[in-house]
Amino acid sequence: MTILRNNIQRLFKRKGLIFIILLPIIFTTIYLMGSGELKYTVGIVDLDQSRLSEWLLDDIAPDSDLMILEELDQNEIEKMILKNEVDLIMVIHKGYKESVLKGESNLIETYFSSGNQLALLPRNKINTKIQQLNSMATIATSEEDLYELLNRYAVGSVDIIPKVLGGNTDAKKITLSGIGIMVMSMMIFSHSSGTKMNDDKANGIYQRIMAAPVSRKRYSLESMGSLFIMVGLNVIAVMLIIALVLGGDFGPNPINVLVVLLVFALVAVAITNLINSISKDRRQANALNVMITTPLCMLGGCFWPISITPEVMQYVSNFVPTKWVMDAVAKTMAGGSLDTVTNELVILLLFSLAMFAVSSGKRIAWSK
Repeated sequence: MTILRNNIQRLFKRKGLIFIILLPIIFTTIYLMGSGELKYTVGIVDLDQSRLSEWLLDDIAPDSDLMILEELDQNEIEKMILKNEVDLIMVIHKGYKESVLKGESNLIETYFSSGNQLALLPRNKINTKIQQLNSMATIATSEEDLYELLNRYAVGSVDIIPKVLGGNTDAKKITLSGIGIMVMSMMIFSHSSGTKMNDDKANGIYQRIMAAPVSRKRYSLESMGSLFIMVGLNVIAVMLIIALVLGGDFGPNPINVLVVLLVFALVAVAITNLINSISKDRRQANALNVMITTPLCMLGGCFWPISITPEVMQYVSNFVPTKWVMDAVAKTMAGGSLDTVTNELVILLLFSLAMFAVSSGKRIAWSK
């Protein structure tokens, strides 16, 4: 681990390191401060038309722009979502009130585009409200008793409802919208830190290391390991600042979000390694980094929901790693466990392995 330790020490001694570390923090902070309040557009199809469904809608209304709709068939629902007329559609089927009072499964369905990461948050908030209502229904002795509990809950005099997801929904919305900037910053930070180690080849340090009993494989692995540690430390620092200083909310289990971002850190390091392996000098590497990083972020939904882009772009987004990290972060922030994002994590790992495999067959030829 000598090379790994020395590389980290050299990176910490590097001129301009403070600026490189602060750069992603500054980007994310500016973006979050300028995001303002975000609201969802939720289409409502209330076929029950009961006091219970009315209470549920009133409880959701403060965080969403509700659009009351007539009865829709499946095709009409899909058309509205694909055209981005709404972020999510909630259908309350007839008999909903009776099902709640009987303690049976609720007759509510939600529809949203899989490409709209932000739609996960209102969906989970709706699910939380439904579970809160069910909790009160289980302890109510009659229908009127349930309405009495609902009224007391609305004014804050009842505190017996479990918080399934916890946290501040508005803070989650703003935090998720800033994650894309954080993902872009991770790739920029990885490239800025990675060029220092590749200077070894231009300065003859690499050749002197190879003259010692050190294999090329060990040198590459420890160099990439030190870069991963630096990117990981930066991710932790940015998350702490967002949570403690800016009041962001990473959901009920921020560790899950951190794990997802650390897996993407491997991808960021692999991209850096690939760029450096096909570049002739620092100037070319910097140009390639800009040409690769920006389109990846645009296609992956870092700047805007993928659902608002043309269908062909949504299809292409499946082939970029940024799309999968944004999906995984949205799911974990909405309350999902790591088991729910297994596919996304596996795909990210495959992206990193593929790029490491390609770059390992290249020889870096840096010149001053």
